[in-house]
Amino acid sequence: MNTLYFVNGASGHIGNNLVRALAYQGRKVRAGLRKKDGFHTLKGVGCEIVYSDFLDHVSLGKALVGVDILFCVAAAREHWALHLEKNIVRPNLIGTEPALDHSASIVCFRHTDLGETEAGHGVLV
Repeated sequence: MNTLYFVNGASGHIGNNLVRALAYQGRKVRAGLRKKDGFHTLKGVGCEIVYSDFLDHVSLGKALVGVDILFCVAAAREHWALHLEKNIVRPNLIGTEPALDHSASIVCFRHTDLGETEAGHGVLV
């Protein structure tokens, strides 16, 4: 079986490095980017690049077709958010729900964020 890995949040620091590490290991990788202008950050890496927004069920559902292992590393990072619920809580907690809704056939789901990884708790293969 040729396992397909999907990294949601591939334009961020953790996601970009995870995509690169998986591709370097020769794994089949699909990189999900929310911003369409961020595709240049993975140019030449040897991965499939798709648009996906973890708050958008439709784009995420399309991106997850055929995926075996999902790394959900997309996160909203705003140190001084004036609207905590809108800018931090909703994207980071509620934003995980679409990924879970579409993950019935996914063998592994790993959610992490920068704070968790900086603390040494994130698993990055």
